Amino acid sequence: MQAALIAQALASKNPDDAYQCVNWLPEPGVAPMLSKLLLEPWHFSHEEMVFNLAELAHPDTVTPIFQAATRYLEYLVRTDNQHSFQRKSAYALLGIGTLGSRLALEELAGNADYMLRKYARECLQRWEWRANYMARMGKFRA
Repeated sequence: MQAALIAQALASKNPDDAYQCVNWLPEPGVAPMLSKLLLEPWHFSHEEMVFNLAELAHPDTVTPIFQAATRYLEYLVRTDNQHSFQRKSAYALLGIGTLGSRLALEELAGNADYMLRKYARECLQRWEWRANYMARMGKFRA
């Protein structure tokens, strides 16, 4: 059912159809389709979609989330939500937790956009804290 809703939204290019795709926690199998919808500029549900993709933490969503974070959508800029979206995207990459998502964060940490760079660096710092914590926990268990 979720795949059918996403396919309908992609075909219709109707923002209302896209909005219907963010009102539920997505099934892992729809991650590629939802990622494709995330990159479409004609709807207004990007923040909700990146949040849903973060919940999935699917490795195949790294590239689309990275690409979305570096795009400027007029409605996000106009409503002063662009940086909020960038932060959600950076944290989605942190949550995925793969080498690919770390590399994406490292690339974003060098981005010309100050806020995107700041969020990516914040996530990389949290990555290090988590890695250090896990290493300490491993030592305690030994």
